[in-house]
Amino acid sequence: MAKDICIIILILIFIIIICVFAQWFIIHHTDQILAAIEPMEAAINDGDWEKAKEHFQTAKEEWEKSQKIWKAISDHQDMRDVEISLVDMEIILEQEDSAKAQKELQDLLFYLRHVKENEKLYLENIL
Repeated sequence: MAKDICIIILILIFIIIICVFAQWFIIHHTDQILAAIEPMEAAINDGDWEKAKEHFQTAKEEWEKSQKIWKAISDHQDMRDVEISLVDMEIILEQEDSAKAQKELQDLLFYLRHVKENEKLYLENIL
């Protein structure tokens, strides 16, 4: 009986550790992507498309680096929203359309912040 309880407790501890790591991973990588994307707004406003593309490329590389693990631990709809927004942003940056770029940038920031908020541990996320 005591052996069974110990095994159950160890399994629960293991599950909690995995959940904490998954939460940390997504929040950490989302912060890195956001840090690369947020300066794009100033670059777009200034008409510095090369700088905007550099920031975007950094964010895209970070996304590609982390997306395999994200697929295992995150909501696929959220991932699809981010991926579609990244593709759209890349096209808009090539067209150098300031109005569309600002709109898509805000969409991308919203999607990334949404993922980050969904992964935080809140009572309403558990229930």
